[in-house]
Amino acid sequence: MFCPKCGKELTEGEPCSCGYSQDNQQSASPLPDGKAIVDGAKNAAAAIKNNPFVSEVLATITGAAADPEKQVKDNSERTDILWVIMAAVEAVFVSLGLAIYVNKIISQVSSGYIRLGAGNFFKVFGAAFLWSVICTFVLILIYMLFMTICKKQVGFSAAANTLTTAVMPSAIITLAAGILSLIYAPIGMLLILAALISLVALCYGLVRNVGGTKIPAFWLFVIFAAVTAALCTIAGNLCLKMFVESMANALTRSLF
Repeated sequence: MFCPKCGKELTEGEPCSCGYSQDNQQSASPLPDGKAIVDGAKNAAAAIKNNPFVSEVLATITGAAADPEKQVKDNSERTDILWVIMAAVEAVFVSLGLAIYVNKIISQVSSGYIRLGAGNFFKVFGAAFLWSVICTFVLILIYMLFMTICKKQVGFSAAANTLTTAVMPSAIITLAAGILSLIYAPIGMLLILAALISLVALCYGLVRNVGGTKIPAFWLFVIFAAVTAALCTIAGNLCLKMFVESMANALTRSLF
């Protein structure tokens, strides 16, 4: 045998003059057992959960799902970057839900003949993610515009925290729509409609509480909804066009 440290030839069990021995090797680098790995993972998860910022994000998400009007009101004065985390989580929820739902519908319509591969699935996810991000910024900017019309100055961060909190219930419902559509596709469509109704109701509540304008709250909301829907539809059409062209090219190559 040879010394792993210096390469000197040794007899079996002979310690090397460089100070290396098999006993030292075994004691110096013991392999962790399964319990130690599990305990380490639990401690890491607990440390993340107990982080004040992570706890605040989780509390905001659960609060928006349980009592959205109260949570929106609580977040309307925030000027921190919580909205960035909320917007990212919402974009992932919405994109994943829509991608799963689209994959299920395509498979069902084609009787299982056409299924989105991993590449096209992530293209749907990417298109929906981009659309969700654009719509979030559209909502924030239009909300700031109407607050300005109502002679109330609102900073971008405060408006962003308000809107991203209002969107969270719809994002959760959309994710549920995608997952439950795997069981029964019409459930997905019903939940997507419920998500839109939830978003409209919360946005109406925001606009209704904006005072100082001669325009009645209902008509103010109609204008708000129309402008938002128009801009989000334009963004959605662009994202959908990118995906459809890409998927059509992929199907053409696979068939011919």
